[in-house]
Amino acid sequence: MGIYGVIEELRSAELLSAATAMYEVQQAIGGQEDAVRSARAEGRRTLGEDDRIGWTASEAQHLAAGVKRGRLEPIRQQRQAMKETAREQYLASRLKREQMERLIVRAEEQIGAEEERRAQAESDDRFLARRWNGGAARMKTP
Repeated sequence: MGIYGVIEELRSAELLSAATAMYEVQQAIGGQEDAVRSARAEGRRTLGEDDRIGWTASEAQHLAAGVKRGRLEPIRQQRQAMKETAREQYLASRLKREQMERLIVRAEEQIGAEEERRAQAESDDRFLARRWNGGAARMKTP
């Protein structure tokens, strides 16, 4: 693995880290949304039972969960941006590695073709030298 492969692996790890951070904040937001739903359901239940204290407590839980969710949203947006940046960097590094691999393959093919041409030229030169030397020898011995 060349330098471009190493860079791609590094970018892949960064993308995985950003995706994990994004997942964590989404889980936290989901937990707060569950708490909001639970507090609403509890509030309706306590209101139906004419339990003002229970309703007030559930309303406080509802508000607290809403505030926490509101505080998590900017974090989610920041992590989403970080994840997108990491994704773009990973894709760019992958493209660069693939380009370099194609360039290396082409260079190897050109080197191989050049070596074949040289080998053929040497073979042709040897053949012509033998023919020339053989022809000269025939001319001397009539």
